[in-house]
This record gives sequence, C-alpha cells and structure tokens, in this order.
Amino acid sequence: MTPAIAKPPLLLASQSPRRQELLHLCGEPFTAMAADLDEDALIREINETRASDPFIQRVSYIVMSLARAKAGEILAEHPEAVVIGADTIVTIDGDILGKPSSPEDAYNMLHRLSGREHQVLTGVSIRSIEKEETFYTVTRVTFYPWDLREKEWAHRYVATGIPMDKAGAYGIQDMGALLVSKIEGDFYTVMGLPVAEISRRLIDFGY
Repeated sequence: MTPAIAKPPLLLASQSPRRQELLHLCGEPFTAMAADLDEDALIREINETRASDPFIQRVSYIVMSLARAKAGEILAEHPEAVVIGADTIVTIDGDILGKPSSPEDAYNMLHRLSGREHQVLTGVSIRSIEKEETFYTVTRVTFYPWDLREKEWAHRYVATGIPMDKAGAYGIQDMGALLVSKIEGDFYTVMGLPVAEISRRLIDFGY
C-alpha cells in the first residue's frame, strides 16, 4: 500500500473572521496569521508608478499586489507552508473606497453607493516556495435608492460600528445585505474570499 503524501501546512494570511469562515468551506485545516503590511504605502506606490494605466487595470493590479504581499510576508516566516493572501477593494466613479475613517465617512460612503452600481474586486495569492497563483475576481453590486427609511437605517447601521472595518463601509454578510438590490458575479468575492475558485486552484498545491 502506497503511503499517503503529507500535505504542506495551509496558512491564511488574515485574521478576518469572515475569510476564516469561508476558507473552512474548502474542507482543509488551516491556521490564520495576521500579515503586518503597510497597505496604504503600497497603494500609493502603485498609483504613482502605474498612473497611466486604465483605472480598472490599475485597481486589479493593486488588489493582487496586496494579496501577494500578504502571502509573501507569511511565507517568508513559514517556507514549508502554502499561504493564501487576499485583499478586497470597492470602486465607484473611478475612486477606491477603502475602510471609512470615521462614522461620518462611513455614512457618506453608503450614501454615495445608494441607487448605484459599484464594483468589488478581491485579489487572491496562493504561494509556496515552488509555485504561485495570483488572480482576482470582480462582482458588480447595486444598492437600493435611498428614501427616509433607508437613511435612518444607514445611521443605525453606522452606529453599530460594523461598517468601520469594511471596504466601502458595508458587509454583504451582515446588516449591509439590506442595502443590496442586485449582484452580478460571485457572492463570496464581495465577502472577501472567492472560495470556489480557491478550492480549484489548491489542487495544484497538493490539496
């Protein structure tokens, strides 16, 4: 009987509870580790060096670069492992909406997205010492138009503090779902981890 080949340790370069929850769907045990990355500095550098790129091309490069850098930082400490890094960006009108800087900023972001379609891009990088697969997925999300009820609800949502650590100031898996009228693309891209695509690519890494 041929002995089973041991799988390398699988690490997730994120402490995000929602990303951990989603990666569990792949059925592989993993350990989550936070990557200490200066994301703003990397984004500024890419915006400067690739300023002439079309916007969506530049944003896709940013989100993949962030995912790759996160995975690379953990891989440098654990070269025996396979590491998954991920990053999510919300865009509208040629602007990147990151995490809000204040409750007022969060409310303004939600107001800006109301009645409009925006794009959510999630970059993923799966890395080992021997190989790497870095890619991104994109989903279009449309919010309901606002009325007085929506505005009141947005104030309550912001007051919970939930939007403060989320790109675009909302989570589609929490109370933010009440704002969404339509999505086109992978739901889990909006949550921050396109697990179906990841599970298929992990096959090439021995899982």
